[in-house]
Amino acid sequence: PLPILVVDGFRCTSVTRSGRGPEAVDVELFHADGRYRRVRGILATTIETTITASGCYEHCGSDERYPEPDEIASILAPLRRHPLLLLADWSRGKTRYRLAANREIDGRPHAILERLNDGPEPLRVFVDVESAIPRIVTWHEDRPAGRVYVRDEWRNFGEIGGGMRAPLHRTTFFDDGQYGLVTRWTSFLAAPPDPAMLQAGGPLR
Repeated sequence: PLPILVVDGFRCTSVTRSGRGPEAVDVELFHADGRYRRVRGILATTIETTITASGCYEHCGSDERYPEPDEIASILAPLRRHPLLLLADWSRGKTRYRLAANREIDGRPHAILERLNDGPEPLRVFVDVESAIPRIVTWHEDRPAGRVYVRDEWRNFGEIGGGMRAPLHRTTFFDDGQYGLVTRWTSFLAAPPDPAMLQAGGPLR
């Protein structure tokens, strides 16, 4: 659909929980060119992370730190593999996929699509054949301690404006599949943030 062609980023609010750990409430502002800002509230603490063309820095009260490139890549990775942005890149002809296999998952047929030019371990998208909705995305992240395999399972698709739908619930599994990180979105707007929003301390909406 035409609205997908103009998706260059999004603004959203979400709640993330890992097991029995504390909830993190995030306001995120992301532009597809890699600019990013997150204001996270966790355990009565606010952490602001800002990524610009020149690097990344985090503020927590009076403390400031500068994440390394690998950590920056890890922050941006789940945003770049969001189904909405994957579809936008494909719609604009920036990426191509091939049908790798067909598989039945939870009693429903799925097409497994592999992104081309990703090397021997490409990003994969599992698409529900009947609804044409992407349900699973698998990929890997190269971190300082080694390669980590990631599986995002998406559900609860809802209207986000402009005639588009997006998943509002994600469970992320790392490596062995026993560790699940659950994120649910309370708001999602498929619109790139204004430049002022991407500045540390700027307006969030």
